[in-house]
Amino acid sequence: MKFLTRAMVAACAVSMAASTSAKADVPDIGTVGSSFVLTAASTGTMTITFLFARAEFTNNLVLFTSSGTGGAGGTAAPTGGTTYTNPLISVVGNYPLPGVGVPISININVVEGQVLLFGICSSGGTGSVNAACTAQGAGYRAYYMGQASNNNDNALHSVILTAAEWNTAATLSGCLAESPPCFLAAAGTTVVGFEDLPNLGDADFNDLVFSFTNTSTIPEPGTMGLLALGLVGLSGAGLARRRRK
Repeated sequence: MKFLTRAMVAACAVSMAASTSAKADVPDIGTVGSSFVLTAASTGTMTITFLFARAEFTNNLVLFTSSGTGGAGGTAAPTGGTTYTNPLISVVGNYPLPGVGVPISININVVEGQVLLFGICSSGGTGSVNAACTAQGAGYRAYYMGQASNNNDNALHSVILTAAEWNTAATLSGCLAESPPCFLAAAGTTVVGFEDLPNLGDADFNDLVFSFTNTSTIPEPGTMGLLALGLVGLSGAGLARRRRK
């Protein structure tokens, strides 16, 4: 029975690979990253750099909210008083605009402790309705960073990696030699990869990849709850052991 189950899983994997053959030989980072809240580490400049895209849709990086509380309810000016034009960076398929195969970077002003809810406006048309996306054209819908409940399909649409994790995945995949190529992340930066298909899609999270300077990450509330339960369980197990002794 176990063999049959494994065979079925393998067959499904082969089927999925065939349906997404256009995405072969690219970094699959869905098994590497985690879901965290992105915050500004200090007051000053945050540099956002495009690293890679492998998608069939047009995906635009957008800063949806930037406040002390976060959330997915539309666009807002950062607490620093600067209003940013969305989208921050537009990517058509695999090609960043403007330029092809160029590591585009932009700078934004941030304030220490800001919760920065980035996300993508995708032309796929199945995400959440958001004014920042519908303004970009009919059919554009939003997928937000953070926990799955931020999105209307209750699925994760982003993962966060260290620069070292991304650089390892990029190097092993061979995407550095592709046309257009992927780019390595600068040491110390935070890398965010997005998935633009609903319900986890192919879950490779390489549809749009950026690095961010001047960031810190904290677990999502749901993650914190699981961590707390784990700590309670560990303390209970320790108490039980002491009682047995």
